[in-house]
Amino acid sequence: MIMPNVMLENPPRDIRVDRDDEIKYKSLKDRFDLDNDKALFLIALNVGFFYDLKLELKTDKKHVWNLSTFNEEDIRKMILISFYDNNNLDKIFDGKEVIKTCEEYANGGIKKLYKMFIEEGNQKDDTLIVEEIVDQINEKIKNFMEL
Repeated sequence: MIMPNVMLENPPRDIRVDRDDEIKYKSLKDRFDLDNDKALFLIALNVGFFYDLKLELKTDKKHVWNLSTFNEEDIRKMILISFYDNNNLDKIFDGKEVIKTCEEYANGGIKKLYKMFIEEGNQKDDTLIVEEIVDQINEKIKNFMEL
């Protein structure tokens, strides 16, 4: 199945993070042995979305990645997360709204990951931490299926 190209309307040029979180990104990138911060941003976005941790960015923001570094699949996921959050078809391709929503979920997600893997994770093996996350996800899915 061929999917049409996805285009955001008037998107910002860059993805931003809180300047205070630069050390969190660096520490987690090193811990996970990732080649780039973009992958960590996407992980943080998904964790923030799953745990419903949407936190507004502070006024001191750092422009980190150009939006063009994200592929079409990444953009599609961002659009879906934003639509689920905003539930507004009129804004489904609104680039500013989509990116703002995703930045806020990633902001919550990076803090959760840092707490789990760096602050508390020094006492646990990474595998145990991931197993705990998977257990929480499975429990949430199970509860959702019972509705």
